[in-house]
Amino acid sequence: MRGRPDGYTGNGTRPTRDATGTPGRVIPRPVNEYRRALRKCPDVTGSNLTVGLLMAEYADYFTGMDCFPAQKTLAGELGFTTSRQVRTCLRWLEAVGWLHDTGTTVESDGPHRGSKIYWLTVPDCPHRHDGSALPVVRD
Repeated sequence: MRGRPDGYTGNGTRPTRDATGTPGRVIPRPVNEYRRALRKCPDVTGSNLTVGLLMAEYADYFTGMDCFPAQKTLAGELGFTTSRQVRTCLRWLEAVGWLHDTGTTVESDGPHRGSKIYWLTVPDCPHRHDGSALPVVRD
């Protein structure tokens, strides 16, 4: 993947920047800050917005970390018949930078693989793009 001037690395998150403008590490955001930014972003609509806001309900309120609801749980709460639409929304939110996959999972009690642990993140500049460059994620 070619380098981009905004620092997007293609790994699903947009890196934060320090005071000098150099890319830094991913910083999770408190739930209220995340919700406010997500609702104001004109590019996040429909199911993506709904899933993003519901993810905030499962994160640590003060840090925005340790968010690991099962996709089946999210689908049930949103009234989706399968978890496929939730999976597609989670991938989109991660690709755009609203969620950060920590690379770890929480063990499941049953035969399932467990749930990914996410952090709530806010992209560097969620309103700078016009939506045309946003990824299309299909399951």
